[in-house]
Amino acid sequence: MYGCRECGNIAKNGIIHSTVDVKLLPIENSQIFDGIKQGEICVHSPIMIQNYWNNENNSSFIKIDGKSYYKTGDIGQLEGKTIKILDRSGMMIRNSMGEWISPVKIENIIEQLKEISSAFVMGHSNYSYLIAIICPSQFGLTLNDIEMLQLIRF
Repeated sequence: MYGCRECGNIAKNGIIHSTVDVKLLPIENSQIFDGIKQGEICVHSPIMIQNYWNNENNSSFIKIDGKSYYKTGDIGQLEGKTIKILDRSGMMIRNSMGEWISPVKIENIIEQLKEISSAFVMGHSNYSYLIAIICPSQFGLTLNDIEMLQLIRF
């Protein structure tokens, strides 16, 4: 399920809801993978808010073809009515060694494992390592540290 407070539910299992319109806002130095362009996800929904209280000129909302769209801050790929989240705009992590790391790319790799249902990766500029919070795909499934390392070693 993909959604946000401002727009409600946007997509389920990557398929955009029929009442929702999604556009990609071009981003600087964006790449094309398999003929599919990536950009910042912008959403128009019949139940979305039009602006923030006492802040009508907020840059999170833009007009495209006369309709108001909410800029989610997520970077994604759009192909027809299918959306794939690739990254978060402005959420790159710079570790203590000066490396820039995309937490979403690591989360997506981890979540491809059948034993994992979801993952959250975080880091801090004071440390050279990242931390991942991982949820097993089966209720009651436990993995010890050795089993986890064998799963995610890449």
